[in-house]
Amino acid sequence: MEKAKIGERLWIGWIESFVGQFRLLVNSVCWSSEARWRRYDLAMSSVESFFITKTQRHNTQT
Repeated sequence: MEKAKIGERLWIGWIESFVGQFRLLVNSVCWSSEARWRRYDLAMSSVESFFITKTQRHNTQT
């Protein structure tokens, strides 16, 4: 095999490896960001339901 072809294959292999690692990084950041928003939504809905319940109790007691 010629040296140029070996060098090209090594270069292509390195690029493919880099792209694969980059995709994993992007996916993990996307999942992390999505999970953060889910936790925020869950927390906000919990706070909202707490205040709704508290207001309903207050209205029934008066």
